[in-house]
Amino acid sequence: FTTDALKNEVIPALGHEPCIDFVLSGHAPLMAARAALRAAEASGDEMALATAHANLAELNEGAVVAQARTILAGLGFSQADGDRSVYDFSGGWRNRIALARALMRPADLLLLDEPTNHLDIDSLIWLENWLKRVEATVLIISHDREFLDRAVTTIWSVEDHSVVRYAGNYTA
Repeated sequence: FTTDALKNEVIPALGHEPCIDFVLSGHAPLMAARAALRAAEASGDEMALATAHANLAELNEGAVVAQARTILAGLGFSQADGDRSVYDFSGGWRNRIALARALMRPADLLLLDEPTNHLDIDSLIWLENWLKRVEATVLIISHDREFLDRAVTTIWSVEDHSVVRYAGNYTA
């Protein structure tokens, strides 16, 4: 593959939008509130406009944007990278952007398949710490035993056509 072919074929869903916008698009409540504000502005309905502004204030849009920037920084992005087009990043960095978007999603259950791929040691440590603080059930599929030892408290292993639960980390 050429670099352009890799960019277009391997992760085609990522486009030319700024990195920070793509990450923020993972936060469905914020996206819905922004869409409601645009609709209210277009309609000229003052009550809908007031409601839309109240919803954005309740979500604390500034805090959500700050959270997105914190996640990006934790995954190794600079402040300026947030304004770069997603298309301009390599495949490995695009995977990090996609991970950041998934981490932005308010969720009760987070499914991560090989989340440590393409992460350097600093980003890996940040992710481990973030996963320990997240208020959700996190299901991780990983071959990285050291990561599993540091990031999980229960192992569910698929063995001989059944699922076996083990308390503790991978080593335990």
